Amino acid sequence: PYPVRSGSVTRIGRALDNEIVVSHSSVSRHHASIENSNGVFAVKDLNSQNGTFVGNQRVTEPTRVSDGDAVRFGDAQFTFRG
Repeated sequence: PYPVRSGSVTRIGRALDNEIVVSHSSVSRHHASIENSNGVFAVKDLNSQNGTFVGNQRVTEPTRVSDGDAVRFGDAQFTFRG
């Protein structure tokens, strides 16, 4: 499990300066972010090369995620628990 902090932005990517580091070749150095604003979680793609997906839909603007949603960064898939 990876914690997402309330009231702040959690960055995901290969680089070590991200809050969640994903060591997978399909994940960009600064791939995506998840923000929790008033209990609503949204994932945002940070111009990654291989895309960010919620379910099978590519994220092109901040997209709400809910408990149990499949979230994929490149080829690295996770299940969101919020």
